Amino acid sequence: MLKRFVVCSLTTLIPAVVVLVQSGTTHVIGAVPAVESDIGTIAGVVTKVDASAIEVRTDNNETISVTVDASTLYRKWILAKPWQQDSRANANDVEAGMRVRIDVAKNNPRIAETVWLVFGGVGYPDPSLIY
Repeated sequence: MLKRFVVCSLTTLIPAVVVLVQSGTTHVIGAVPAVESDIGTIAGVVTKVDASAIEVRTDNNETISVTVDASTLYRKWILAKPWQQDSRANANDVEAGMRVRIDVAKNNPRIAETVWLVFGGVGYPDPSLIY
């Protein structure tokens, strides 16, 4: 009787916990669209870079400009060997033609919080990568 109670409780409790944990997140399957306010990410190819902004051409051919500042973090998104390469990056590593994914600020979708530089994708920078 105790085993049945435990199994029934776990069968009910585990899906409820999974739904509760995922309720605050947004999941995207396929290419990340350029919907800034809903998802908080922009993905595409860098078309222009300067000290205060990055301009990105998204997969659906929209051009979006995002402001960068001293608080913007830069990281490498490593998709091919050597895996042990350093994942740190900086603003000087961003170049026109690179594939990027930019996480924007929740309170202002025109400000970049983290810029992920994509390294090692097949067909880099085109065709579009699938995340």
